[in-house]
Amino acid sequence: MKYSKLILALSLVCITATTLAATAVAPANRIRIWDGPYAISDSEYMIGNNPSLGTVKSLKYSTTTGNILKNINYVQNTGGLDMSNKNLASFPWNTGYYERLSEDSVPSGECVAFAKSMTGVGVTSTWYKCSSLMNYLVWSGNGYSISPYAAALQPGTMIAHFQGLARYPQGQPYGHVAIFLSWSKNAQGMVDGINVVDENFVWVINGVSGAKGIIQKHKIPLSGSTTATYNSSGYHVVDVR
Repeated sequence: MKYSKLILALSLVCITATTLAATAVAPANRIRIWDGPYAISDSEYMIGNNPSLGTVKSLKYSTTTGNILKNINYVQNTGGLDMSNKNLASFPWNTGYYERLSEDSVPSGECVAFAKSMTGVGVTSTWYKCSSLMNYLVWSGNGYSISPYAAALQPGTMIAHFQGLARYPQGQPYGHVAIFLSWSKNAQGMVDGINVVDENFVWVINGVSGAKGIIQKHKIPLSGSTTATYNSSGYHVVDVR
């Protein structure tokens, strides 16, 4: 048993013989924008449903949300995103306007732009696959629970689907990157997915397509979808080298 614990602990450390990697984690003041008592309220989201992912909260475009994303909010001490070389703009969809963040002069709302703003990391060519999210879980007979032998997965950790590659995809088929907030649990208390905040992921909400590039909060189930990126069992922690 001691050896199995040691092996699991070592599996959560991403070190090569020549390169020391650092896990990308967003600072606490940025996480408070999305989770906790000082998080943006549900009234600032359009709350809808996706058949594969469940409830999806899409961030509305407004002066309030824009100020929180760009600036320090001294009353709530939530902070702001790293807006260096980023373009925050509104995106019209389904009779409303929504926040999306881009690195392009013509806004497109890339998932990597949002992840970089949350963590402050650089180019995607330095993003490498670290521990699978499944390494943090253990089968309990009737479902998965959080492993007592693994270090806790911290809120704000950058996670990604690498499409089977060791480094984040630099071309098609592209992966997806998100910011981990918490584990999702079912009525029996078993882990059934992860809760994340990301961008450019859920394009179909309430049966209406075209919601591309929008900043959203939602769940990614452990498994069950034919879309690879819709299964959190295929995600890994991102390490920057």
